[in-house]
Amino acid sequence: MSNHLKSFALASLVFSLTCSVGLAASDVVVKHTLAQTATSSDGKADADKLFQDGVQQFRRGEYPKALQTYQRVLEIRRKLGDKLGEAATLNNIGEAY
Repeated sequence: MSNHLKSFALASLVFSLTCSVGLAASDVVVKHTLAQTATSSDGKADADKLFQDGVQQFRRGEYPKALQTYQRVLEIRRKLGDKLGEAATLNNIGEAY
């Protein structure tokens, strides 16, 4: 084999290995991001359901119970970084007092 062909083959091999490692790392990042999104979506759904439970408790006049529920919702929403949901929850806590 000529030197040019050997160099080309070596360069092709190195390039192929580099790309496949990059793709594998990229795949891991994408899967991790999707898992986080699913987790935060589940957390938001849980917080939304609890929030509605608190609203119903408030409407029935179960104020201490509603406050406890809203506190749980507030913790979840703070962990998620849901500022709008946090504001709505703090508003309802104020109404329950």
